[in-house]
Amino acid sequence: MPALVDYDVLGSHDAPLSPLCKLETLHLTIFISSGFIIDWTSAAQLLSTIQCKSTLHTVILGAQAFLAAEEEAKEHVDHAACDIKRVEDLLLGLATSGALNKVILSFGDYRHSDKRVQPFHEIVSCFKDIFPRLGKNGILTCIGVNKDCMDTLPIEILCAILAQVFEEDKRDLASYSLVSQLWRQIALPQLFETLRISYWIYDVSEDPYLAQHWHRSPYHILLPSVLAFLTRKPNIAASVRSLELMQDDWNAEATDPEMLFLIFNLLPSLRILELNEVPVGENVSDPSIKLVVDRPLDRLTINTNGCLAWGFEVPPAQYMLRTMSFFRSIDTLRLNGPFYMDRTLADDAASTGSPPLAWDAPKHLEIGNVYPLQPLVSMMHSQSLLQNVESLTIDVVVADDSEEMQALEGY
Repeated sequence: MPALVDYDVLGSHDAPLSPLCKLETLHLTIFISSGFIIDWTSAAQLLSTIQCKSTLHTVILGAQAFLAAEEEAKEHVDHAACDIKRVEDLLLGLATSGALNKVILSFGDYRHSDKRVQPFHEIVSCFKDIFPRLGKNGILTCIGVNKDCMDTLPIEILCAILAQVFEEDKRDLASYSLVSQLWRQIALPQLFETLRISYWIYDVSEDPYLAQHWHRSPYHILLPSVLAFLTRKPNIAASVRSLELMQDDWNAEATDPEMLFLIFNLLPSLRILELNEVPVGENVSDPSIKLVVDRPLDRLTINTNGCLAWGFEVPPAQYMLRTMSFFRSIDTLRLNGPFYMDRTLADDAASTGSPPLAWDAPKHLEIGNVYPLQPLVSMMHSQSLLQNVESLTIDVVVADDSEEMQALEGY
């Protein structure tokens, strides 16, 4: 069953929610106008059919106000008092005996321009105390939205306001994005600020068990689909600040660097990149073309710990260098896990299979569970990757002898 329902209350008495046993978020749209209170009645009837008390954690009441004056608002509250109290009773019951911990009451100004004589906040103020017990319990959030005011504020400021409302839990943002076109512009940057993508390369069709139980999308389908989606939706692509890629089957076959380059290049706001078990291959179509995204990166994390956990071959250092070469500069570089490097060739830049990187070396280096350490440090020194390091953080180092312990001395 769906985890989120967006519902127009009008006529809701014909659609009880009892079959929705896994419902997590419920968004009810309530029309508020002079002499029209049936939506509060319908909302109460709808809430009374909820059986999913253990899963429902958020109820959003989106009030679309067509009220011209404060007097109309007070009259509406008086006429709908019984139904409003019943709605609060039902919500309190869900909070007491269930998982409900957030009720959001939002008001949208839907008056015609000739009806906007009185400031909208004065009309909304008539509704601020309609749920006193919910407010006392600390689960009620009230949002008054004036279209005129919202149209004059920059989207960035509105996004910052909404980010505070959903700082810890962003699951309701999808519902907010359906309220209106403007709210969609506000919610989407919050929804796609962090993007996590998992895929696999191994052909599971040859393994009946994996074919039945493995649910990750294959690389040749997922990444081109992600690329096509970001190409069609540049506004969403511009919202992504953090990208995490995870390849679920580390093996000899590497991820196509051209595909990664195209994805990175579509993300103008990308500042944080984390690659988990992602071996970056060579540019086989034309090695002479340098795939460089012309922007800096605040933080790059390369994690290869999983390859040992699953018994795969330790990755060569070329994978790390190819990943780093995508960007003009990286402020913080974090390396987790082993990297293979021939000790006898570690000081030779040519041994890495890549020319020295033409970019600003990282200012902050973090090493976690990296071994063997000495060959990796020698390789990084040969690539001039240590010359600008201002801070060094080492979590775990596996040292075979004193040579390993002294690997960073002299650099």
